[in-house]
Amino acid sequence: MISACGNPRLLIFSKSLKLNPNMKNNLFAEFQKVSKDEWVNLAIKDLKGKDFQKTLVTNAPDGIDLFPFYTEEDSHDLGFLKKFRNRLNVPSEIPGTGPRFWSNVHAVRVNDEKADNKNILKALMGGADALLLDLKGKVDFEILLSEVDVRYIEVYLRVENEITERTLDFFNWMERSDFSNNDLKGGLLWDPMTSCLESKCLKQDQLDIAEKLLQIGIKFPSFRLISVDAAHYHDCGASPVQQLFLSLGGYIELMDGLTDRGILPVDILKKTILQGAAGSDFFLEIAKLRVFKIAFFELAILYKEDFILEDVKLFASSSYWTKATSDVHTNMLRNTTEAMSAILGSCDALWVRPHNEVIDEIDSFSERMARNISNILKEECYLDKVLDPVAGTYFIECVQAGIIDKVKRELQILEEKGGWWVNFENHQLQDLVKAARYTRLEEVKNAHKVKVGVNKYLLQNEDPKNALENWEEETWQLLPLRDGFLIEFPNLEKK
Repeated sequence: MISACGNPRLLIFSKSLKLNPNMKNNLFAEFQKVSKDEWVNLAIKDLKGKDFQKTLVTNAPDGIDLFPFYTEEDSHDLGFLKKFRNRLNVPSEIPGTGPRFWSNVHAVRVNDEKADNKNILKALMGGADALLLDLKGKVDFEILLSEVDVRYIEVYLRVENEITERTLDFFNWMERSDFSNNDLKGGLLWDPMTSCLESKCLKQDQLDIAEKLLQIGIKFPSFRLISVDAAHYHDCGASPVQQLFLSLGGYIELMDGLTDRGILPVDILKKTILQGAAGSDFFLEIAKLRVFKIAFFELAILYKEDFILEDVKLFASSSYWTKATSDVHTNMLRNTTEAMSAILGSCDALWVRPHNEVIDEIDSFSERMARNISNILKEECYLDKVLDPVAGTYFIECVQAGIIDKVKRELQILEEKGGWWVNFENHQLQDLVKAARYTRLEEVKNAHKVKVGVNKYLLQNEDPKNALENWEEETWQLLPLRDGFLIEFPNLEKK
């Protein structure tokens, strides 16, 4: 038998490269180490006189600079992030699956229990393993969830009004069923503070509801009842740092109010779920969502020392803010990159919104496409085969560090100004987000930011469909919007 080295062609090839016999143990032994400054100087040389900073450095929101490359030198001061690598997600315990698991969420706007039940069963057979039930009124869960085995899925609730009553209805159905209380997994997507940005409410009323929910939900240890909703700020046009420090600032307000009533911090923390949205800035969104978990964990351990990172759960969605009503099918491409950001950003549950949601034409096709994005990223792109693919990457961790610093600084400033509720009542919080929103709207309107199908490569003779013709926002409100709004409605006045 002839070995590889007995092949004359391979011998000639190896001699020409002067291979080190120990190369198999150290593949980089023959390469000279290059410093960051040397890389920068080489780039400047290739730019032929152009400014490196202006040409190759991207100025992201919140004053975060994204460089064209990062090296080991950039990570020298990021040792504190090492303890979070490969820990932002709990390895899957399901036999035969990859270590990285996230739930594929199917959303249902409940109107007709019988028809919606058929939709739910079809979705679960088609790859979904979590439900988001959007409840506007009283629901017959016996019909809605008939033949649904909650032992193998997660259930999330989003309630428009009478939150305590509707949640109690759901719990009562669970107790009447053949399932154990421990079988129920998921959560109520309700942020007591952030919800005040849409409909008027009193702080004490929100605390009363939260306290009541914590009391009635104690029987269901794996069902969370309070969310920290950064997704709402995202869909209102807030910057990444604003999304995090404002949602966390509201949670601090809630924690202070509930602990003053004698509720233990641990009882609140274990019933909390994070709620985020992934936008179109791929790498920045990955870093933002990872920071969301890290920042919440560091906040949590201030209340309880033995709180563990693996207890932090993140429900992530694709973005409403980035979607377009013109050339609506391009939203499927946006959904795909946003879903990747959410997965790499450590989400535990992923809701890909239907691409035609913005024109109120959700159908079985758009729902299937939304489910399949998550399925394809798992089954064909193998994103479930590695627990934490971006752990230790210089780029992501440098951006994470920048976001963490700014979030901590802004949280400190918010507290110095009296906290979330004071800033909400004097509208400083709303004005801050609206200023950031208007800047981003102008970027799309003036084509400083390219948006396919909106300000670039427009479809000819397309009949525009707008679902927000009567959109109005009070000074105290922050309502979801889209970044192409000024093009859809050019006469919109600055608010």
